[in-house]
Amino acid sequence: MYFSGKIVFEILNTGNIESDIIEQLGFEPTKVIVKGNTVGYSNRVAPYNIWAYEKKFEDSNFSEVLISFYNNLLLNINNIVYVSRQYERTEINIYINTNYAQFGFSLPNNIINVMSKLGLEVNFHFLSSGEVE
Repeated sequence: MYFSGKIVFEILNTGNIESDIIEQLGFEPTKVIVKGNTVGYSNRVAPYNIWAYEKKFEDSNFSEVLISFYNNLLLNINNIVYVSRQYERTEINIYINTNYAQFGFSLPNNIINVMSKLGLEVNFHFLSSGEVE
C-alpha cells in the first residue's frame, strides 16, 4: 500500500510573526501565509499568519524523514521552546496521502522518544481518494 505526504512544523498567530525571532530557528520557511489571504482550492481566508517548514516523504522513507526532521528541530530546541511560548500555536502536522482509505503504519519507540522531546502537539491528517482494494 503506497502513501506519501509531508511533515510540517508550523507557527500560527493572529498577530504578526516576528522575522527576527523566527530567524533564530535556523530554518528557511517552506511556506508563509498572511492572515486574511485566500488559501487552498476553496478560496478560504487564512485565520492566522502562518510560518511553515516542511519535508516531503514517501512510504519507503517515512521513518527516516520523520526522525531526520525531528533531529533537525532538536538542534534548535531552546529556540523552538521560546517560539512556542511567544505565539498562539506551534505544532507539527503530518499529512499522509493515499489512494486507499484503510492502511496502517508503526512508530518505533525511538521515533516517539525523539518526538516527545520537543513538547509540541503532533497532528496526523489522513487524506484518501477513497479507492478500495
